[in-house]
Amino acid sequence: MPSPSTVAVVRDVNQVPSPQYYDNGAGAYSTVFGKDGILYAAPLPDASGAFSYPTVYSSTALEQSGVLKNSGGVIYRLFYTSTTTSGGPLYIMLFNLTAVPTTGAACAWRQPVAIGTATLAASGVFDFGIYGKFFNTGICYAISSTPATYTSTSVTNNYLIEASMA
Repeated sequence: MPSPSTVAVVRDVNQVPSPQYYDNGAGAYSTVFGKDGILYAAPLPDASGAFSYPTVYSSTALEQSGVLKNSGGVIYRLFYTSTTTSGGPLYIMLFNLTAVPTTGAACAWRQPVAIGTATLAASGVFDFGIYGKFFNTGICYAISSTPATYTSTSVTNNYLIEASMA
């Protein structure tokens, strides 16, 4: 592999340059592809063919809030499963904090979450794209009954959360 922070370029049959991969200096290689004259990087799979993230958070019990990562980082995907059957609307919020937020805390990101029925749990996934969403302090989440700031709900500990982060 080339030295850090380089782009490997090959030429096609018409001698048009075609970037192949990029090293960000930390040994994380990405493929590079062009679109409309702009180069984009895409992560490469590991030896098993899977894409892996250094940090994965998985609930071990039903929760309403938690610390996904107690230091700065990037979240790529957030999965949830809700056993809540009433009490909506509810919102999942992400906070740039290292501890679970207190009531009234302003969130960095929020989305409504589905509420299940008596016989079927609701679930969903939020994908933050190839570059993810950056948090410089920490990554915490909470389920709120209001969309603007965190408000604890009367429906507690009804969510399983999984997150992929770096």
